[in-house]
Amino acid sequence: MKSHKKHLSLTLKPLKITRALSFAAGVLAILGVAASIVLLSEPARGTGALRLFTLGDDGNVPTWFSSVLLGLCGVLLALIAGVRKKLKLPEVWHWTFLSFVFFALSVDDVATVHERLGDLLTKQLSMVRELGGAFSYSWILLGLPAVVMLAIALSPWFFRLPSRTRVLFAISAICFVGGAIGLEMVNASIAYGRGSENLQYQLVTAVEEILEMAGPIIFLYALLGHLRTMVGSITIELQAPSCCE
Repeated sequence: MKSHKKHLSLTLKPLKITRALSFAAGVLAILGVAASIVLLSEPARGTGALRLFTLGDDGNVPTWFSSVLLGLCGVLLALIAGVRKKLKLPEVWHWTFLSFVFFALSVDDVATVHERLGDLLTKQLSMVRELGGAFSYSWILLGLPAVVMLAIALSPWFFRLPSRTRVLFAISAICFVGGAIGLEMVNASIAYGRGSENLQYQLVTAVEEILEMAGPIIFLYALLGHLRTMVGSITIELQAPSCCE
């Protein structure tokens, strides 16, 4: 009996991956908008399968898709940090730190830790309960300063990135933060004044969720491109032992 190994090589092409993820996000967005419109016109169907695709709800298909996107960003950031360490390049900790940030965001997307912290803040501080309007979702009072501090801390590293990577990172950040915090504040104002069961709130939610998917997809594209400039083609090799006569 002789044994040998079978090799399976898979080359990752950033543009093809981005197109596939964008297509999936587009399908989920269309299904989500359609489900939200149906639920607005027929509230009695709110406990059915439509809830699996509504945008803005927790624990459904769009939420898990967004969580996976953020997790993949974390994986690529960790991979870049590992490559930089192996090549003895500087700024390894920046990439490592960002990978932990994205892993945390991925978990938070399905565990809604930010909303729990916001509820805790509201219970502890009466001043927060009185704000209302754009800050009626009180987790924003924690998220907004966190984003500003993160941007300030990473700005020297950001401006040392290659220009193409820097532009793509900026676009992805604008999409994600603009959706997750900017439009969330708009929705908070709408919900505070009119509630959430109206077309305006649902449309803003749809745009918000689309931006929250678009941001990580653009970021993944940028990370794959950046990694390719460091190591050339990105290839995954799988080896499986096999026996034959």
